[in-house]
Amino acid sequence: MKHIYNIKEQTENEIRTFFSSTTKRDIESMFNRLMKSFSKDSHYMVERIRMGYCKVTLFGVFGNIETEYWIERA
Repeated sequence: MKHIYNIKEQTENEIRTFFSSTTKRDIESMFNRLMKSFSKDSHYMVERIRMGYCKVTLFGVFGNIETEYWIERA
């Protein structure tokens, strides 16, 4: 039986699946690329809480928007 790994995203009260894969390596690679792309943009701040869990803050004109991303095994 293969496990399914998901990258989950939560903005305010809404939780959704951002990306799914059956291999842990693919999920970790996608997660790291996603966080790296946020880090390159000056409007975002990435706070790595622990392995596989990050908070991303968008500094916009109308205020800050905080989004959480994490890896989950289903």
